[in-house]
Amino acid sequence: MLLLVATAGAQSAGNSGSINGAIVDSNGAVVRKARVELRNPVSGFGRLITTHSSGRFEFTNIPFNPYHLIVMAAGFAIYAQDVEPRSSVPVSIAMKLQVASSTTEVTVEPLGETWWKTIPRSTPAWTRICSTSCRWNSANE
Repeated sequence: MLLLVATAGAQSAGNSGSINGAIVDSNGAVVRKARVELRNPVSGFGRLITTHSSGRFEFTNIPFNPYHLIVMAAGFAIYAQDVEPRSSVPVSIAMKLQVASSTTEVTVEPLGETWWKTIPRSTPAWTRICSTSCRWNSANE
């Protein structure tokens, strides 16, 4: 009976693998608390974990299949990679995250009829903005 239990354990280990890795930034510093998602879109299998304080993660007992691995961390661009465990030998991945690019959007709206009065006439801004269409109040000079 004990032999059957040991055999069953060995068989279950033969049908799954593991995926582990370390996540660092572009300077080589570990990335803590990064969210690592492993997903197979066909089977629907998925797991989500967070990296340790050492920047490491590990998925164990993963059925043999292709997966899409996505890493998300605040301030960094999303990292994605396909990975496929095919044996009980762990798949190890070293990932280097890049700093996310930032974009700034500015919306400029008129402040009403008197917005131009707040710009001193002697500034280049007044010359560029008001030289053709602004009225000037001599009290503001």
